[in-house]
Formats: sequence, structure tokens, C-alpha cells
Amino acid sequence: MRKPCGRLCLLTVSIFVLCLCVSCAGAADWTSVKLAGDYAVVRSNTESIQLCLMETDDMTVGTPTGGKIVTEVAYNEDYILEKCKEPAASISEWRNLFKRYYYIVDVKEGKTTGPYEKSDFETACEEMGIPSLDWQNVDGLEKAE
Repeated sequence: MRKPCGRLCLLTVSIFVLCLCVSCAGAADWTSVKLAGDYAVVRSNTESIQLCLMETDDMTVGTPTGGKIVTEVAYNEDYILEKCKEPAASISEWRNLFKRYYYIVDVKEGKTTGPYEKSDFETACEEMGIPSLDWQNVDGLEKAE
């Protein structure tokens, strides 16, 4: 009589490999985008897209500045502007998905200010003499290799 062990082992190994591959799907989400100075936008997952002051040349270690979920940035060699949203802790906080908060990073001073509401942000930019910069969606930024 033939034992079904070969097929059962193959099925078990196949299921194990499939589970392993599916469980690591988020590992490929990690990316970084170099901006001015030693700053980069780092995406670990959909709930963590942050501007970080990078501490290593290979851009693997950094200290977050500003908001939890950066949606857009505008920058030059002197300033980085962040437009962020905060993650909603529950479905009852759905309005937070539409609120935007702003941060200003002075690249040379290494200083971050904010969060600002839009009108306060615009006032702060005027007071600091920050020129008008073009906003870019973080999804469209070129990723570091």
C-alpha cells in the first residue's frame, strides 16, 4: 500500500511557504527619499510616512520630525515644509482623515516648528521669509537606492 506522505508533505511545505511570503508583504514597503541636508522622507508603512533627520549615510537610521503621515513636501536647501495628516485611531475619528497639519523644518538650524493649522502656517512662512515652494506628493518623489 502506498503512503500519501509525499503529497501531504508537499502540500504542507507549500502552505508554509505561502504563509511566509504573505506575512512579509509589508517588508517591501520601506523606502526613503532624500531631500535637503540630511533629511529624508521615510515610508515604513501606510501609517508611518515621516520626515526624518538621517543619522547614517545609507539612510537606514533616522530620527522622525514632524507629523506621523506626511502627504506632501515642499523644499529647497534651507527649508522643508511638510503637509501631514494624523492617523485615525477609530472609525469615529474619520474627520481626522481630511484635516491637514503643517510643519516647517529649518535645515541649517536643524529645528522643526509646528504643527500649524493652514492660516498659522502661512503666517509663519511669511514671518520667516520662506519663498513660495512647489508642493510635491510624497508618492511621486524619487526613491533612494
